[in-house]
Parts: sequence; structure tokens; C-alpha cells
Amino acid sequence: MSPLVTIGCAVYNGEATLARALAQVVAQDYPNLEILISDDCSKDGSLAICEEFARADPRIRILRNPTNIGMVANYNRLILESRGKYFMWADQDDIRNPTFATKATAALEADSNAVLCQSRTGVFVGDPNDIKYIITMYGVDGVPSRVLRYHRFLKYFADTVLYGLIRADALRKTSLCRTDLGFASALLFELLLQGTFIEIPEVLYFYSARGMRNRPDVKEEYERANPGKKMPFLYFPFLVVALNQTRDIRRTSAGALEKLALGSALWGRTSLVAMTKLVYRSLALPFGDRLPEAFTVFCDDIVDPKGHLVFLNESDHDEELFPKAWYLKGGP
Repeated sequence: MSPLVTIGCAVYNGEATLARALAQVVAQDYPNLEILISDDCSKDGSLAICEEFARADPRIRILRNPTNIGMVANYNRLILESRGKYFMWADQDDIRNPTFATKATAALEADSNAVLCQSRTGVFVGDPNDIKYIITMYGVDGVPSRVLRYHRFLKYFADTVLYGLIRADALRKTSLCRTDLGFASALLFELLLQGTFIEIPEVLYFYSARGMRNRPDVKEEYERANPGKKMPFLYFPFLVVALNQTRDIRRTSAGALEKLALGSALWGRTSLVAMTKLVYRSLALPFGDRLPEAFTVFCDDIVDPKGHLVFLNESDHDEELFPKAWYLKGGP
């Protein structure tokens, strides 16, 4: 029999897009699926939509949280309740090709060193038929060297990789999703220490984006992950992420020299980005728009390189998706 695959959908007030997302989940052509839905006390019609799908499909099991536990804890509950050899999250507003689970499972079954398989990802805003750009695992796909793949993913990171198919036993060896900001980053790098990431060279996953200007700010993200808690006054997400990754490197099975190389790659990249932002902002304060365009482009390419993105219809010039020098000027 084909290995069991668990698809977990964390739901909270998602009635606008939930039916579309669940329809794509139940349409997967893989023969041995377990579908978990965890509703986190939705206040809209989300639960009714889930129940309607469950009545029509016996593979669906609904979990109801008695109180609102937040997105991160809800993600973790799905992992802890899963029974499959492989696991993947399905967001309440994303779309997946019906062949995704079949192709990703075959890829992982064929490569025992791989811990995660993701396809190329089409990114849309609003209309799923209007793909703005494609995310690839440029430079990371199948790289056997732990240090090299870690170094490359630091530069070409994409949090959408989290929605690939993951070996459940590798996932359970991690700290799972943490309530610190940047939980996707911490978890993906923790997985990357265990094994390779492989890519299906087709666009089979479609991510619903909002553009940089419309994303929650740091405070909103923190409170979303920690219901009822206020963000500490001195809270620097990039340092929190780097410190979590440092702890994960120390815990890995790598030898001392490899750990040193991994730590050097991490803190070298962290320092480079922080210093570039500092230099740019220091110069932007007195010079403003008089800063040479080439200098802004140079700094932006250091802080937010886009070599892993394939832009469609000049979307790289879309100010809603990619505001000019967003991270340089103070974006989260």
C-alpha cells in the first residue's frame, strides 16, 4: 500500500477562501490520504464549511480547539495529531494541483536523504489565474552538502517552502513551530540540517499573497502567534531567528568543524544584512532621494536577493508587491 500522507489545514475565520482551498485538498489524486482540519474558534462560517466537506468525505477529521490557541499552536496540533509517514500544511487560502501529493511522495520515496519536497510556487494576489511570479528553490534543490545548502538558503530563503511535503519523522525531531516571529524560517533551517530539500520542476502549488504593504506588522504577527500576549518592548525578530538557528546548529549531529562553518554562514549573513541596512539608513537620512539609484539597487540585492524568483508581466516593478527598498527603509 502507498504510504499514508497527512494534509493538515489550520483554520481561523477563513470562510472567504476556505471552500476553494478544501476543494483542492480533497481533489488530490493520491490514494492514501488523511485530511485533518483544526478550527481555532472561528467566528465566521468556517466551521460549517468544514463540516460540509467532512460529511462528503470520510478521510476528513475535524479538530475543534475549545479556546483560541493562535496560529502557531494550531499548526503544531495538526502535526501532533497526524498519523502519516508524510505531512504537509494546506493553508486556508492557497491552491494545490491535484497531482501534488502523488508527485511529492514519489520524489521522497525515491530519495531517502531528502526530508522535504516542494514544487515551484506560483504567487497570486486575489485572482488565482493572475500569477505574479514563481518561487523556485534556486541553488538549494538536492544539494548534498549541509553547509552549502544552508548557506544558499540563507540567501534565497522562501517561507512558502514550508508548505511542501515533509517526512513526519524528521518534523518530529524539530522544535516544531515556535511562537517567536520567523517560525517558518527557524523550522525550515532546522529541517535543512537533517537532510536535503528537493524540488518538483513544475508549478503545482499556488500561494495567496498580499504584497509587502498589506502584510501584518511585527506587533500584529507576534500577537497572532501569541494570543493574549503583548510583544516585549525590546524585540528584534532578526536576532530572535538567528539565535534560534544557532541553538539548532549546536544540537545537530554535525561535527565541530561543520557546526563552526554553519554558524559562520548564519552570522555572516545576519551581520551583512544588518550592516547593509544600517549603512543605507544612515546615508538616506541626510541624502534622501539624492542617493544614487545604483547604490539603492546594490544594497537591496544584498538584503533581499531575488535570484530564486521568476517574474511574470514585469511584476518586479509592482510597488504593491515589492515596494522599492522596502527592507532597507524599515520594512519588517
